[in-house]
Amino acid sequence: MAQTESPTAKLYEDMAKAMKGDAYDTITHIALETAACDGFDEDTAAPATEETEAWYARGAVTESLQTTTNTNDTYRCSHQFTFGATGGTEKGFHCMTADTGGESHGWCCFAADVVGQENDQLTCQMDFQFKKGA
Repeated sequence: MAQTESPTAKLYEDMAKAMKGDAYDTITHIALETAACDGFDEDTAAPATEETEAWYARGAVTESLQTTTNTNDTYRCSHQFTFGATGGTEKGFHCMTADTGGESHGWCCFAADVVGQENDQLTCQMDFQFKKGA
């Protein structure tokens, strides 16, 4: 299976709220996924099985604007995790709207399990490009 990623319905909802000037949620943290997420539903706004080991707590995102087609047309969020003493197996991640609870604005399923040992690092990054449709 190839790596898959997708925005969620919650992202579209919050983008519409932002354009209207209403209050909306932003991406603040990345949560690791430990369950097979290949069947994740974009209308669902929460991880299937979130990593619960203390050293894998949701990580605050580093944000930036990138230029893909037009200047600053891509929002990038990322976080680098460091595996703890027992290592772990991760299957994907979610871009979340809170440090606990909240909803997913986007998800990524890795092409294969990422197996890490103590002190290994895993950088999770997702780009959201905004462009004119055909």
